[in-house]
Amino acid sequence: MEYGLSGSLGYGDYSNATWQALDGYQFNLQNNSNSQPTNLSMNLRYNGWDLNAQYEKLKQEDRLLFGDSGLFFSPNQRYTQANELTFLHQAISLGKEWQLNDKLALSSKLTYTSQKPWNSQGQYGHDLSRKINRSRVDVQGLYALADNSSLLIGSHYYYEKAEVSQSYIFDPTVRYFGSNNASNNDYSLYAQYESDWDFANVLAGIRYENHDLAGPELVPRLSLTKTWDKLHTKLIYNEAFKIPQFDTVASAHNAGTPILDPETSKSWEMETGYQLTEATSLVGNLYLLQVDNFIGFNPQSASNTTLGDFRTMGMELQLKWQLDKLHVNANYSYFTVEKSNIDSFTIPSNKDAVLGIPNHMFKADFHYRFTANSRFHLLARVISGQYACTNDPNLICGEPEKLDTIYDVDAFYQFRTTHTLWNFGIKNLFNSNVYAVQPFKGGQSPISHESTRVMLDFQYSF
Repeated sequence: MEYGLSGSLGYGDYSNATWQALDGYQFNLQNNSNSQPTNLSMNLRYNGWDLNAQYEKLKQEDRLLFGDSGLFFSPNQRYTQANELTFLHQAISLGKEWQLNDKLALSSKLTYTSQKPWNSQGQYGHDLSRKINRSRVDVQGLYALADNSSLLIGSHYYYEKAEVSQSYIFDPTVRYFGSNNASNNDYSLYAQYESDWDFANVLAGIRYENHDLAGPELVPRLSLTKTWDKLHTKLIYNEAFKIPQFDTVASAHNAGTPILDPETSKSWEMETGYQLTEATSLVGNLYLLQVDNFIGFNPQSASNTTLGDFRTMGMELQLKWQLDKLHVNANYSYFTVEKSNIDSFTIPSNKDAVLGIPNHMFKADFHYRFTANSRFHLLARVISGQYACTNDPNLICGEPEKLDTIYDVDAFYQFRTTHTLWNFGIKNLFNSNVYAVQPFKGGQSPISHESTRVMLDFQYSF
């Protein structure tokens, strides 16, 4: 028998900076942005059976209300006290594995999930109460065709139901096509073949899925990987589609812009890595992503809808240097928009950029090991200026502004014993303005994270 139990609790402001709305209204988030995450997880394994239970809840003070501070909803007055925003997730699953013989293994899982997303209680009767439940069954089998090849076949089915009982934003009694609740069915069949051939390791898969709202879709996946002495390569082609959430579909339908086609994507990825020396390796990655019928937020109608198509591309370089006591891991990533006909997140003055996502980012982790149980860490991030909505009296977006480059550095000392782990140091060493930026025109101005602060982290393992 194997068992495990983990839990975490948190308490504190997610920002201590002054926040300014798009129309110039501002107030201090310190003592107005308390966030309290709670996470509990239990796992029990016995004789091939696996039981898992999860409980997660985030309770947070909210005076921003998506950036308009109450102005968009009756009585159209500023909040003078914080609303309570909560997210609740509870799930339990029971799985079983069977090794029938040397070649065939079967597994199945039953899962029940209950969630209460974006629930709130607030000033002026701004209360929102909704829940969603899902019951799911998964079955799959893995068959060894030979020593170097296998075939995976599986399926899943789930039934989910959403219900809204309170809302100040919309009429809950007719939210879902004239009712306060709605349900969906979804099932899929998939197969994946993997074999280690002389020229490459080949993985080919195909998935058929049918959802009440998104309809039927057939998506393939193919990857080729090959390793030589010091060189490795990888080629991947993948297709996918997105199943919209209940409230996304309801929002679009009630605004008169219903979602008629599923959002689909195609991606191509190529990676090459080389071991330069025993201590140094370099890996490069290129990708291209095409998204059709993108479902997002339309600021003009304040609802979700199908916005259009876009294509992005990018690259990533990673350098690892590992000596006896000094380890360095440096990473550079580049992102650009190759083509887009969507206005709600693109930048008129810069066709290569979108709201919220930086075009350039550099990350580095330096750590020096003093002894087997103690080491010093220096973590650094340099993020190129992100475009953000910062000024508009109409509380939509206005002309996006490019923010300053972010230099975010953490330094801390780590010490480990048999049962404990200690981290002591400084976060945001240079007191840089690190922002959370809304990646679409939704009325939310940037939110600054916390300033320089002392960090003490303690972990105990039984």
